[in-house]
Amino acid sequence: MVHANRFTAAVYSNGAKVCRCSIYIGGMIGGIAFSHDENADTNSFNEHLSVNADDQGLYFRLMGMSRFDSSDVKLTFEGAAEAYWSLFIGPIQPSN
Repeated sequence: MVHANRFTAAVYSNGAKVCRCSIYIGGMIGGIAFSHDENADTNSFNEHLSVNADDQGLYFRLMGMSRFDSSDVKLTFEGAAEAYWSLFIGPIQPSN
């Protein structure tokens, strides 16, 4: 279900979905969750961003469930967006 706290996205190639995701706020542990499944329940995700603050301001922290092993890194708004974008388009990126 898509609503104010959730959206889905898909990339098509030759009429077929090649990338898909659902991003939502909240769920069972709060924060911002990413799932490769467009219809994922709010207790199912592939990665999770928590929103934190220190004396410098707000930052995001990845749970580290995806290929990003950076759960101790403080991400900016742009860094968080780049992490989720990378997860989203990962299936169509050439493997190294």
